[in-house]
Amino acid sequence: MSPAKLNKRKIRHIRVRKKISGTSEYPRLSVFRSNKFIYAQIINDEANRLTRLLDDLLDLSVLENGKVNLNLTDGYLHEAVDRAIARSGLDNRNSRVKVSNKVSKKLPKVSSDFDRLVQVFINLLSNAQKYCDADVPKLEIKSNLEGNYINVDFIDNGSGIPFDQQELLFEKFSRLTSSKKGGAGLGLAICREVMQRINGKISYIPTKRDAIFRVSIPRKTKLL
Repeated sequence: MSPAKLNKRKIRHIRVRKKISGTSEYPRLSVFRSNKFIYAQIINDEANRLTRLLDDLLDLSVLENGKVNLNLTDGYLHEAVDRAIARSGLDNRNSRVKVSNKVSKKLPKVSSDFDRLVQVFINLLSNAQKYCDADVPKLEIKSNLEGNYINVDFIDNGSGIPFDQQELLFEKFSRLTSSKKGGAGLGLAICREVMQRINGKISYIPTKRDAIFRVSIPRKTKLL
């Protein structure tokens, strides 16, 4: 074989080796990029969680100190519930919890801070989404008129809250001991403070089955 042919064969052999050795690096590069994305996602999620925690702590502090400014307007509660459902993403047919808004459209208008009310409703919707342990989770939202108050009940078909834990539900940093889900346990504490500021209240209704949270809203909020 001539030296020229031998040299060409050698060059082709080197090129093939480079291609083979090069392709062996691709999986490792792909894994590195994949892991890098996962780590970045974890960091982003933790940063968002801490931001929410700080926001909640600040909000709770403002409410507890009575420094919150209420924006009172007249409106209908069924519309406020609709807003909360939409903002929670529970108006989607594919959502985990099937929500039914049965708040009466015949109820009179109320004078309240509707942004704060929607905040309370969103928290209760979020809790039902996270904690309802029924095989087919459902949440009904009903209303009734009681004197100068309108009650809005959030009723899910889960197993409810154990009796020995009900007293602590609205305390700061209170969470169900058996639960591995959720945040820092500030949501219901914020709800309690919000309702106090608008002359209303929030409570848990003990039953043998289901979990029922009641939001009692005055027909007219008086500034404290």
